[in-house]
Amino acid sequence: MVIGTVTNTGDADGRNVVVRFRLVDEGSGVVRSTQTEFIARFGVGEQKQFTKHLDGDCDRTCYAEIETEWDIS
Repeated sequence: MVIGTVTNTGDADGRNVVVRFRLVDEGSGVVRSTQTEFIARFGVGEQKQFTKHLDGDCDRTCYAEIETEWDIS
């Protein structure tokens, strides 16, 4: 399970925000699992928390990555 928090620290609302969660095998760098969240409007100072169950077959240790992309209004 991965719990991630994303905060809009900018000075403009984000529009069409995509948040990608990835489970990565530390040894090989291979992405083992992904999930995506879409936020139509993400206000200045707003914070969102997500809980994701990323299931992947990691031979060794895995770590989580969170990536965001957005349009600025």
